[in-house]
Amino acid sequence: MTRRAAHWVGFIGLFAAAPVPMLFFERALVPAARYALLACVSLAVIVQEGAAGATVGIAALFAAHALGYGLLCWVIAGLLARVATALPRPRGAVLLWVALALGVAVALRFEIYRTPFGRAPWGTLWDALS
Repeated sequence: MTRRAAHWVGFIGLFAAAPVPMLFFERALVPAARYALLACVSLAVIVQEGAAGATVGIAALFAAHALGYGLLCWVIAGLLARVATALPRPRGAVLLWVALALGVAVALRFEIYRTPFGRAPWGTLWDALS
């Protein structure tokens, strides 16, 4: 696996599953993909209904979270890619894929996310992205 491919695999895995805190909300932990999803939904509301009230601020807050944590995920994925590609050829790729699969499996099985916008306060990755 090339360093570039490892970087992208790590970024997608971290962006989709790593719990990150939400500023301005107490103890909220959701994946960065949730912020991107909420930013897109807020933008759709602005386009359909108009930019009245707090909708622009809310969309900007979600977009800033998605971009900021996306950048953080990109940097961490770059470091992971360096480590994975420094190992001998098959071992680095296998280690990266196993770590990604284990992280997603834990996120899907255990309630590690806390969101102020859900039906229940704690949930799995499936709950956080739905």
